[in-house]
Order: sequence, then structure tokens, then C-alpha cells
Amino acid sequence: MEYRRSLWLLTGILLLLRHAAAQNKTDIPKHVNLSPIWGWISAAECLLKYQQTSGCKGKQVLTLTGVINVDVSEFNDYCKTNGCRGRTEDVLDCIHSVKRDFRFTNKAGVMFVRNAITEGCTNLADIDTTVYPSSSATKLYSSSRILFLSMVAFMILLASMNISDHA
Repeated sequence: MEYRRSLWLLTGILLLLRHAAAQNKTDIPKHVNLSPIWGWISAAECLLKYQQTSGCKGKQVLTLTGVINVDVSEFNDYCKTNGCRGRTEDVLDCIHSVKRDFRFTNKAGVMFVRNAITEGCTNLADIDTTVYPSSSATKLYSSSRILFLSMVAFMILLASMNISDHA
């Protein structure tokens, strides 16, 4: 009886291992994670894989800062079919797939960087994401959030004072 149980367990483990595959470390990860921490880790992996395998140099490399600076003189190399543009867009897709609300350190989102690249390559213009214009909607959202949190804190304070008066 014990022998059969061990045999079934071994068979189950072998079947599971047969379908298990190690992650290919040369590919850019494209998987959606549920945890915010794993989303940040995966976004960092996207950037690291890109920096290691892109072949792009200098100001054309997308980093955590979100800055890409391509002059018109570098346009042909950057925007060609197998150039840095395609690889950068792959990285932006990867980041978007693992952390949709990702912001670079210059506060720019993935769509801002993607639009700057598309616009520059389409219009034969400089691609520059060094300055990200912050919108008033973002400021309004954060100020309304602070107002909401302060109102909640005030209500909790009133409730605790009311409870202590009745006790």
C-alpha cells in the first residue's frame, strides 16, 4: 500500500516537472503580476534586459530616468527598422504589460515616452523626453486626495472625542 502511494507521488512529481520550464533570461519578461512590488521588479527587469541587449548607446538608451535624447543627425540610426526605436518600443510594451501605472523618475509615463518617439520618427524631428510637462489634473488629483485624507482623519478624531465623552 505504501509502495503504491510513493509510486503515485513520484509519477505526479515527474508529470509536473515535465511541464515546468525555466525562464529564458535573454528575453524581456512579458508577464502580468498582481503584486505592486513584483510589478516594479518586473519593470526594472525590462529596463535591465534592454540595456544589456539593445546595442543602443548614450542618449538613445532608455533608463529609469525616462530620458531619451536623439538629435536629427542620429535620426536614421535610431528610427530605422532594426534600430533603437523598435527595441525601445519593445521595452515600453514590456513595462506597460507588467506595471501599467509606471512612472519614470522624470514623472513621465510610458505613453509620453512612446508618443515622443513616434512623433519624432514620423516628423523627422528631435526626440527629447528630458522635460515632462506636469498637468494641472495631476496636481488637482493629489490635492483632492490630501483633502479627503484630512477629512477622514478629522472624522476619526471627532468620533474618538465623542466616544471618550460618553464613557
